[in-house]
Amino acid sequence: MNSLKKTFLGFMVAIAMTLSSYVVISFNDHVASAAEEQSHKDDVTKLSGPQMTQAPADEDHHDSMGLKRVEAKQVCMMNNKFMGRDQISIIVDGKTYFGCCAMCKEKLQNDPQARTGTDPISGKPVDKATAIIGAAPDDTIYYFENEENMEKFSSDPSRYVNPLDVEP
Repeated sequence: MNSLKKTFLGFMVAIAMTLSSYVVISFNDHVASAAEEQSHKDDVTKLSGPQMTQAPADEDHHDSMGLKRVEAKQVCMMNNKFMGRDQISIIVDGKTYFGCCAMCKEKLQNDPQARTGTDPISGKPVDKATAIIGAAPDDTIYYFENEENMEKFSSDPSRYVNPLDVEP
């Protein structure tokens, strides 16, 4: 009977050690995930460049918002920001998307909606992998289904960015 008790006790100790290891691993993963998320926010802030400040009172900042066409590989398609350097490529269904970190990569791989933007001219969904991409001076990204829509947007951005502020 004593050997059975010792075996049972040894088995219980092994289970307890395994469970405590799991709790420690889970806790460490959670801490690492929170740290990675903060690091991601910090990286996006550092890489996205200077943010646009309020426009002078005599000038509507949307009128001076000329878009520049940018390469997809320099865009974080999760943050919709021009990063100014090549990003991590993510291939999904034969199409290439780009993100700035592992969290963006995971989201683009697993969430079809994350891979779609909206053309501000037509209002239609646009696959970010095939879109014409324009960056505003504050590095905000706009996705277009064609060059014509990007040119139309660039000619009168305030009409599309704040449509309620423009008279018909």
